[in-house]
Amino acid sequence: QIKNTDWFIVAEGPASDFSGEYMRMIMIVFAVLIAIIIGLILMDIILTRRVSSHFQAIAKGSKIIAQGDFTQKFSDYLTLEASQLSEGFNTLSAGITELVGTIRESSDSIQDVSNQLSSNSEEINASVLTTENAIGSMNSTISKQSSAISSVNNAVEQMVQNAGALTSEIEN
Repeated sequence: QIKNTDWFIVAEGPASDFSGEYMRMIMIVFAVLIAIIIGLILMDIILTRRVSSHFQAIAKGSKIIAQGDFTQKFSDYLTLEASQLSEGFNTLSAGITELVGTIRESSDSIQDVSNQLSSNSEEINASVLTTENAIGSMNSTISKQSSAISSVNNAVEQMVQNAGALTSEIEN
């Protein structure tokens, strides 16, 4: 029986032959385990750096996007999380680019409408000035006609008086 275990070793021959072989096997197993652990640690370091570099690239690209350059595109990465994050940034960047385009088109349309309103306003101002001039001219003509009517009225009154005086003289 092996100490502190429920295991038994059955062997033929002296125990010293077996224990030396047993110790050599344990040392080989430990050496293999240590090599596996070192290999796993190295693989972990390599994978961690590789994954970390993806997130560093995404962080660098997001700073570029934050500065207003929406042309930054992210590639598909090794890990699902990095790929989803890069896809999200690509979608965000495309949406903002589309939004900026729409705003530019709207701005151009607003500028066109503003120019048209300005042109219409100038035409209306010119029409108002023409109308004011026409009204001024009509006022002047009406004043002249009113004056002429007053003169005619005075002349008619004078004629009526003269006719009244003539009638009186004829009767006399």
